[in-house]
Amino acid sequence: MSNFATEQMLLAVQTTKESAKTAEREYDRRADALQEKASRNINLFGGTAVSQVADLASDSRKICDALYASYQTLVKMLDSQCRPLLDQEPEIPAVRAVRDLIKWLNDESEIENNFTASLNAHNLGDVASVRYIPGIDNKMIQSFWDSTYHAIPGRADFERREKEEADRKKQAAADIRKAQYEESVKKTNSAKEQYLIDLEDWKVAVAEAERQRSTMLNNLAAQEKNRLEDLANEKYNSTVAEIEVEKTSIRSALGEAQSALSSLGFFQMGEKSRQKKRIDELNLKLSEAEKKLNTAKTTKDQEVRAITSKIAQKKAEWQIAAEEAYPIPEEPCPPGMTPQMFVSKKLQDALYETLRQYDMLTAEELFEKCAAAHNTSIARVNAMLRQMAGDRVYQLERARRMYYQAKPEKDPAEIAKENEKYKEAILNYLKSNGRCTVGDISNNCIDVMSLPIQKVSALTSQLYSEGKIHRTEDGRKAYFEAI
Repeated sequence: MSNFATEQMLLAVQTTKESAKTAEREYDRRADALQEKASRNINLFGGTAVSQVADLASDSRKICDALYASYQTLVKMLDSQCRPLLDQEPEIPAVRAVRDLIKWLNDESEIENNFTASLNAHNLGDVASVRYIPGIDNKMIQSFWDSTYHAIPGRADFERREKEEADRKKQAAADIRKAQYEESVKKTNSAKEQYLIDLEDWKVAVAEAERQRSTMLNNLAAQEKNRLEDLANEKYNSTVAEIEVEKTSIRSALGEAQSALSSLGFFQMGEKSRQKKRIDELNLKLSEAEKKLNTAKTTKDQEVRAITSKIAQKKAEWQIAAEEAYPIPEEPCPPGMTPQMFVSKKLQDALYETLRQYDMLTAEELFEKCAAAHNTSIARVNAMLRQMAGDRVYQLERARRMYYQAKPEKDPAEIAKENEKYKEAILNYLKSNGRCTVGDISNNCIDVMSLPIQKVSALTSQLYSEGKIHRTEDGRKAYFEAI
């Protein structure tokens, strides 16, 4: 085995690949310029339309000729560099690399030359259409390297060992992913258990804060009630005392007038009349004093009855003070959620619960009826409804207005069971059809065709994380296959 021959072959392969990329970039540059030229209007009446189209066809042919010549020349150059090295017994991977690159260059030499132009804003279609094929000598070179590769002693055993090694690596990677997935599941379950503990602690803290707030509100209400009752009683007692003093004075004057009247002689008619008038006036004042007492009692009763409404007016102020004195701790965030995601989920849950109470609502009606939405905007409610559409709510258009209706809620265990059924269907499809993209699965696997492609992608990724399928990339596409 010659390491020198192997190194030289691999170096030649790398150099040829770089030359091919350079030729492709030059082709793309010239092709873009020509396509831009071809897209311009051709003057039908200027006498140059035919020559313009002919120039386009000629230029497109030259561009394709250059790329074709580059590919075909590279085949000959690579063959001339590497064929002499075969006598030095290069390693199998080097020979295979040469064979594969020569095949690729010949395949890429099958160029379709199609350029279009427009005539006075009307598409002319193809102005040049030529198909290139590899030369016979280059096809013979490809055949030589293919037969040479297959004739190498031990090639079959090498490919078998290589495949076994690749399969072993794939399985090892799958085992690692499976172990990582199981560890992730374990951590997730542990996080859920801790979350439930934290949630119970939070509920206890909330209940204690609510109890303390309630106690504070009751104490403030009792203190205010006692203060207002004392104030009313104090005012009433003060008024009663003043009236009693007045009544005592009136009674004293009344006694004096009655004594004076009884002491008057028969012929003192004028004085008797004056004393009788005074007695009547004093009795009237005494009656008025009694009325004042009744009025004071009525006023006190009214003030006592008004205490309840006065306390109710102050409860909002006391509530703020109670919330500041005994704040409720922040609710713990479920595992796997950011605080922002948790806030959005709580809003979605509130919107869903409100929708369940009605047949159907517009976004504006839902915004008005859902108390949790009052702290946000109608735009955010619309955004939440778009996220929930198809999953938790139905969208119904009536009279050019969009209505929303709550879908029946599924049990989490039922959802998990359905997901397992879908994953099994995806796995069976991959076993039957081999290497596929998510799009292939979504469009052709009957059991998951009704699901959004995003959910199919998530379920397929979960199978990959569980180590049940392989994932490879070809260009920008991801392919999956069963293990």
